Amino acid sequence: MLIQVIEGYRNDDVADYLTQDIEHRLVYAQNMASQPTISRFLSHLTNEDIDELQELNRRIVSLIDERSANTELVLDLDSTYFETFGHQEKIGFNYHYLNVGYHPLIMTDALTGTV
Repeated sequence: MLIQVIEGYRNDDVADYLTQDIEHRLVYAQNMASQPTISRFLSHLTNEDIDELQELNRRIVSLIDERSANTELVLDLDSTYFETFGHQEKIGFNYHYLNVGYHPLIMTDALTGTV
């Protein structure tokens, strides 16, 4: 389930779709979490849990950096769009997509792909 959340599949029908996706089933060789399971998991997270997950992410990125022979850092800034439904907090209208949703800016290391 944590892999699905990290991949960004934490809501709506996408999580349920992945439970049937052959590539994910082959890669992870186990049952994938359904959308209700992910929803229950996320609703029980505390601020301390989120801090610990962020620390885990920092450690994983550090391991990738240590094993990388790159001497350069190329930052790639890009946005992505998530359509929302209902009355979600902090959403805005996007004129390109002509609907409301989240439009976060994401920064990645272009050489390693780490966020």
